[in-house]
Amino acid sequence: MRVLVVDDSEMVRDVLVAMIRRVGHEALPASTGAEALAAEGYDAVVIDHELPDRNGLDVARELRTRDAALPIYAVSGHPDAVERSRDAGLDGCLTKPFKLQDVETLLGVATAHREFGSGDLVQVMLYGVIDEVPRLLDQAEATTDPKEMRRLAHTIAGALRFLEDSRIHEDALALERAAQNHDIDAAVLARLRGSFDALLPRLRELLG
Repeated sequence: MRVLVVDDSEMVRDVLVAMIRRVGHEALPASTGAEALAAEGYDAVVIDHELPDRNGLDVARELRTRDAALPIYAVSGHPDAVERSRDAGLDGCLTKPFKLQDVETLLGVATAHREFGSGDLVQVMLYGVIDEVPRLLDQAEATTDPKEMRRLAHTIAGALRFLEDSRIHEDALALERAAQNHDIDAAVLARLRGSFDALLPRLRELLG
C-alpha cells in the first residue's frame, strides 16, 4: 500500500513516513493541501487537520470526491480530533502522540478498506472484532482442552486477519501450535490477551 502523508510539520511527516515504511508500506509525503491535491498513485491518505494553505478536512473531502473508496484518516493532536474527523466523513483518526503499533493498526484497517471497497464494510468488520475476540479470549482462558484451544486460537487469528498486528498473529499461532502438541501455553495466552487489550482502544478510536 502507498500512503499519502500530508502534514506541514517536517518532524511529524518524517516520523510518519519512517513508521509507514517500517511496517512494510510505501509513503508519499506532502506538506500542503495543494501538494496533496496534486499527488497521484496512492492507496490511502493520512492528513493533518490544519495545513498552511487549506483546512485539512476540506482537502480530505475533495480527495474523497475523486475516489469514494479512498481510505482517509486524520492525524491530529486536538482534543476533539476524533469527533471532528468523524463529522467530516473521514474513516478514522490517528491521534498524537502515536506509536508504531498505532500506525500498523491503522494501515491494516486501511488495507481491509481497500480490499472490501467500502468503509461501511470495514466498520462491520471492526465491530465484529471488538465484539467477538474478547468472548473467544474468555473461552480460551476457561478451557483446559488443547483441542478446543487450538480451535479458539485459529478462530482468533482468522478474526484478526485483516489487521496488521504481527504480535497478535504470532501469539495466536504460537497458542495454536502449543495446543497441537497437546499443551496449553498460559503465558502466550496472557500475552495475547494483553496485546488485544492494548489494541482495543485504537480500534474503537478508528471507529470514532
